[in-house]
Amino acid sequence: MNNSSNPILLTPADVADVLRVDRVTVEDLIHRGRIAALKVGTEWRIPTDAVSEFLSQGLEEQRLRSLRRVLEDPKEGARHLLEQPQLAKEIEAKKSPRGSVGGAAMFDLLGWRYEYEPVDFDGWIPDFVITEAEKVFVEVKPVDRFPEEIADEIDQSGCDAEVVIVGMTVPIHGTSIGWLRENPLGDCEWAWGNAPFGIWKGSETEEAPGRFPLGNPEHIIGFCREEQSFRDRITGFYDGGCYGELSGEESLMAKIRRLWAAAGNEVQWHKSREEHP
Repeated sequence: MNNSSNPILLTPADVADVLRVDRVTVEDLIHRGRIAALKVGTEWRIPTDAVSEFLSQGLEEQRLRSLRRVLEDPKEGARHLLEQPQLAKEIEAKKSPRGSVGGAAMFDLLGWRYEYEPVDFDGWIPDFVITEAEKVFVEVKPVDRFPEEIADEIDQSGCDAEVVIVGMTVPIHGTSIGWLRENPLGDCEWAWGNAPFGIWKGSETEEAPGRFPLGNPEHIIGFCREEQSFRDRITGFYDGGCYGELSGEESLMAKIRRLWAAAGNEVQWHKSREEHP
């Protein structure tokens, strides 16, 4: 019998050796859901893929902590980057001649997944694409009101997906990430509108297609359209048009302003390095 497709199972002691911790720590990670495992009788068995996933998640969390450290304290962050050249390269790669580095840093702090300059739409190249429950292309521009010429350029580019334009500050117009283009009827008639922030925790009508099928335990912030579709583009949840919990509340807006200010610190840090290498 060919067992090549069967997963390799490890004991907690095996995993403890890999992680260089004791068995009790591994079992605690299993009980907390940090490492996937299955019970065979009274013993735990851990697939090797689960260990790899745990290590990958740990590295990502460490990377984000390091990035926050850079953003919140540029001087300390500069020293920190000397010890982490790979992180320095990653931050440098987020720089764009169009000044979108603040958007990239903001998405990192919000916990959103994205890709940088993903495609060329007949001359229009989006700065990012958000790759959460919904794929949304992102254009970052130094504007404080709806940029009709930029929107027309996007509409004429052949892009057949949703796009959000992020302006010179976040939130803009009080509660929005910017202006979101959507096609709610699927008839190729794209419409632009404000995109308010909120925190969606679940849906009573449909299962979310993203990475939050059982809710939003981390209270990750998302956004939707002010009209037509009120579905959160990050979690995929829909709450009937309430724009998620705390939408418009000063506590949420204050948090978003703090994150945007922290993201701006990265831009200043880069500018200082360029002027004084």
